[in-house]
Amino acid sequence: MTQFSDDYEASPRSLLEIEELALSYLGMAGLLEGDWIDPFEFMSAIGLKDEVLSTRKMNGAHSFANAKVNTISMSRQMRKGLREDNHQYRYIWGHEVGHLMMHRGPGLKARRAGVGNKIFSFIPRKQSAELQAWLFSRALFVPRSVLRNGKYDGLDFRLGLPEYAIEKRIEDLEQDAAGRLFHDRP
Repeated sequence: MTQFSDDYEASPRSLLEIEELALSYLGMAGLLEGDWIDPFEFMSAIGLKDEVLSTRKMNGAHSFANAKVNTISMSRQMRKGLREDNHQYRYIWGHEVGHLMMHRGPGLKARRAGVGNKIFSFIPRKQSAELQAWLFSRALFVPRSVLRNGKYDGLDFRLGLPEYAIEKRIEDLEQDAAGRLFHDRP
């Protein structure tokens, strides 16, 4: 039986591995780095499904990934938000895609998908399933090549992500370059 937690240990992955995986799925969907990602077209192109569940069945969450059936389950509110290009819901959606691409096993799964699971300090950062999924979402929407020219104004609208997610992506790259991204917490 599947157990639930805020976060769980996954196979260790470097930022570069996560970025390469995100770029490979962009390519499979027929997209170039920095292209606008339509979540529904993307899912169709790479063989993922989506379903709407009632708020009661979602247990307060916006979304969760079900690797057994290659499906992202979402609330009506999130589905509507994705159709309206809501940046926050797009960011959450990318997180769920990350789980489907990286965390397919039958083990422990997050319980509060889409509403901010805690990243536990006792889980090594490189093995945090939640951190990996957020890194994947940011890498999917904001490849390194998009940031190379140093012009960050308007990226949130061009890429369809909240501004704080783009700032976090820049921070990810800076921390990785300095060797700090995956240092375990004391």
